[in-house]
Amino acid sequence: MDRFFSSYYVHRPVNATFIGIHDQDHRLPDLSEHGAGDTLADMQNLLAASERPEDDTVASLDHRVAEGFLRIQLWEYQSNHFHRGNPSLYTGEAVFGLMSLFLTDFAPMDERVEAAMARLAVIPAFLAQGRENVRRAPLAWTQRAIRECTGALAFLTGGIEHLLAECSSPVPAFRRNADRAAAAFRDFQGFLETELLSKSVEGGACGEEALSLYLKEGHFLDQDPDEIVAYAEAALAEADGALAGLGA
Repeated sequence: MDRFFSSYYVHRPVNATFIGIHDQDHRLPDLSEHGAGDTLADMQNLLAASERPEDDTVASLDHRVAEGFLRIQLWEYQSNHFHRGNPSLYTGEAVFGLMSLFLTDFAPMDERVEAAMARLAVIPAFLAQGRENVRRAPLAWTQRAIRECTGALAFLTGGIEHLLAECSSPVPAFRRNADRAAAAFRDFQGFLETELLSKSVEGGACGEEALSLYLKEGHFLDQDPDEIVAYAEAALAEADGALAGLGA
């Protein structure tokens, strides 16, 4: 499991910050063709090398959860439902990559500002990856990304001023990096509104194969989607019958 978590934190630095692992606080994910390819290869290698204990110990369950996560992520990375088709993945990671540094006092403010400056500095390149990777997207996903750009711009203007007021000394580089990041968000919002909105695709459903994968590897259910629907309908019918009996 050590290899799994080491890989997880490196390839998902914003998640690592939220979890409480702070040696990746200066980074955002690399979703370039090369970076996504490295993540994909790493996950394939981890899954191939996984040696799950045969017993029912907690360690065995941990391995099962990790394997399920890897199988789901392998599907996502090779689909158009993740970095190749969801613009809000980029806006969300960029925004929460900043906010995650200030939700708790896990380190002195000056240290967290330093990490934020590093993430601010790479936001333009990160959003450029989104523009390069996402050529078409479901309307709702694009609309969400536009809303997140609006929120990011509010944070990078008035929000930043509140943070600067808490620093022990002036940090002009923080303001400069925030201004550059804000400009990148404006450019990305322009791309979303003038280009991607006009290239919307229908819906965002993952399809039956992926849904079955999620049920099996994410929720550890052996039933397929149709069986789960039939079970739910039967349970509802039984509950309706019981309620009708109470009113008789």
